[in-house]
Amino acid sequence: MPIVLDREKYLSSVYGGWLGKNIGGTLGGPVEGRKELLHLSFYPVVSSEPLPNDDLDLQLVSLHALEQYGARLTTAQLCQEWLDHVGFQYGEYGYTLTNLRRGIPPGPAGWYDNPFIDCMGAPIRSEIWAMVAPGAPRLAGRLAMADGWVDHAGGEGVWGEVFLAALESAAFVRHDPYELIEIGLAMLPESSRVGAAVRDTVRWCREGLDWLAVRERILAKYGHEDFTNAPQNIAFTMLGWLCGRDFEDSLLKAVNCGYDTDCTAATLGAILGIIHGAQALPDRWVKPIGDRIVVSKEISGFPAPQTLDELTRRVAAVCDEVLSVYDAGVTVGQPPGGELVSLDQPYMVDQPPIVNEDPRLIRFCLPISSVREPEMVVTIDAGPDGPVVVPGRETALRLSFTNQGRDEWQGVACLNLPGGEEILIGGDLAIAPGATQTVIRTVTFSVDHALAPRPDGAAGTIPVVLVLRRHRFGTLWTIQRVNFSLAVAHRWEICLEGGERLVRFSPTSEIPWPDEVLGREWHRAETVVEAGQEQTVRLIVAVTRPLKVELNGRPVLESDGGKTFWPVYHWPEEGTFTNVTLKKGTNTLAISVRGNGDRVRTRLAIVRPEPPYQVPLDVTLGLAGGGE
Repeated sequence: MPIVLDREKYLSSVYGGWLGKNIGGTLGGPVEGRKELLHLSFYPVVSSEPLPNDDLDLQLVSLHALEQYGARLTTAQLCQEWLDHVGFQYGEYGYTLTNLRRGIPPGPAGWYDNPFIDCMGAPIRSEIWAMVAPGAPRLAGRLAMADGWVDHAGGEGVWGEVFLAALESAAFVRHDPYELIEIGLAMLPESSRVGAAVRDTVRWCREGLDWLAVRERILAKYGHEDFTNAPQNIAFTMLGWLCGRDFEDSLLKAVNCGYDTDCTAATLGAILGIIHGAQALPDRWVKPIGDRIVVSKEISGFPAPQTLDELTRRVAAVCDEVLSVYDAGVTVGQPPGGELVSLDQPYMVDQPPIVNEDPRLIRFCLPISSVREPEMVVTIDAGPDGPVVVPGRETALRLSFTNQGRDEWQGVACLNLPGGEEILIGGDLAIAPGATQTVIRTVTFSVDHALAPRPDGAAGTIPVVLVLRRHRFGTLWTIQRVNFSLAVAHRWEICLEGGERLVRFSPTSEIPWPDEVLGREWHRAETVVEAGQEQTVRLIVAVTRPLKVELNGRPVLESDGGKTFWPVYHWPEEGTFTNVTLKKGTNTLAISVRGNGDRVRTRLAIVRPEPPYQVPLDVTLGLAGGGE
């Protein structure tokens, strides 16, 4: 039996969800990041409008993407929306946008060198997928996965978004919190820490523990030094919901747990708004913020909704398209004889685009614009570290070509490298329909490849073009080109006693301290920084031990380090950053960290010294020398 949702009730739930989102974000935003038990009883900052919040802002971008590209929205299209309209450099956003700007393709761009894939940047974007797929939790979860893959590929952040989107989708037709939580959990793998944290929270609440005791257990088992880590925060949201007496009490319990407070309160506000509708939300919380949407200045370049009413109407228009395109078994209209509800059926006849479940792999569907039945799927595996190579060393690229068309694919494939070098892949290819042909091609990339002039001025990655020349009817028929970039591992020289030096390459921005430094009081590593022009930058060294930094032989930073390991671009801890001037060309950089006998996690970032603190693309780290 199909689900028929009453349109007026649907619109009230959508509006209520966004209103609850604004209420929770405005409540929790001013105390975000505080880890102690809080004691809020109302908005800490009372105004006549809501506070801007990335929790809502990024969903406006997702709405625009749905309006631009249609219901069969892909991760690649969402990535393009981010490049066009998102300027946030917070945590995972900054790392992902840096990768995308440097040409790392979607999928790996959300995973490679990203220390925040287990965090809240994706779970906070769940509502839009529930609202365009109401009563269809599996569809909402799949759409959420495609979105979460943008900046949390392979991490718990994806599962947090999938869980919440499925739960919120079901909330349009079911209202019992325990039932809704089970629907969300059914979408997660057993290995998910988000799922484990939610299951434990449900069990502790059912055992009758008060909310403070549940909070302590969450922190004891799932607590993380990063206040944005997803498992603990989603558990706090569930705590507020299950332990709260009403809308106000639930939001206050969630936000007073501390940590990522704008996210926990905003998500719970949205859930309760969807369930109860806009008219049921208390005037005490609604009146101070009203109907207006306040968009952060980092979101720009498209007609964002100005009010919650406009947002609701635009979401409803997209919803009709999504439900129709996916034949979801749900319609929004006026049901004859009342609302019909059934959750005992499959929700999707037609799956959305498959999301690559291995974030290391570069994956393309050809033709490049195809979203439903691509003729060819190409995957490129550069190794266990993902899309990164060591200059001067052989890299075994594993390329797999899957023919999903109905004709045999015949032709040749090659890789074009900077400087005009062309590398043939496997000779002539002949791939039958439904078959996969895999070729392993060994390539040696060089520093010159990474430093070659590029139209965009970027450096530090190697631009590659995959060229597929197809033969049909005895002649060259078509040529397809796919552009992507490979990151270059950073070269470090680790200084040992007696002047000995060890050369180590790091696939990420972390210093690769070797075993030889264990037992020594201080660790010292040296590298070079190439700058396309003289410029002032912010140098960030995320570490929780005393450190000393020298640039071009001069001390530029000496401190006790940070209290937590917090390698963000926009909000580094005092003592872990300083503004310096890079000269054009080669700069020498030395970092010393007090080891106290063990290995110390140390991560480096170089960003602009003013908001939004983006990474300058003409600055590269550790490109000197080859892979000895």
